[in-house]
Amino acid sequence: MSSIWTEYKDVLPVVTFALGYVLNEVIGTVKSRGNLRKIRKALDYEVNRNLEMLAMTLEKMPQEEAEEVHLFNMAKVIARTSESMTLNVFDTHISDLSKMKDNEMDNYFSFYSAVSTLKLHSNELIKYVQVEKRSEAQSKQMLARVVAVTTLAKTMLKRRSAKS
Repeated sequence: MSSIWTEYKDVLPVVTFALGYVLNEVIGTVKSRGNLRKIRKALDYEVNRNLEMLAMTLEKMPQEEAEEVHLFNMAKVIARTSESMTLNVFDTHISDLSKMKDNEMDNYFSFYSAVSTLKLHSNELIKYVQVEKRSEAQSKQMLARVVAVTTLAKTMLKRRSAKS
């Protein structure tokens, strides 16, 4: 037995180092996957929470007789709801998205883009609604924002139901 130790005593430190290195890499990979899973879970929660707010808002909308009035009121309610939508988790972990699969990354970027655009158009719509004496150009811009806000919201909800 002592002849085996004496024979391999020069190689033993190298083998120990190599095993330690491999084990460290395995542990690092496991931790990385665990962190990515937690980030994915937090992102999914934020996406679902925002979409739930939007869905509940649209469910509560009373149906008016005139389609134009309904569309306008829906856009105003969606605009107010979009103010409550958050992208904090996405903003915090944007650098970690590159570690995800391409289709997952695309889905999160697509949602982020849709919410950002919805918030932008909603803010502009709210500004136009608050103007008392609008010019014709401002009225056209406001109507464009109404269409943009309602279309974006409906599209986001359709994509959500398609994934379910």
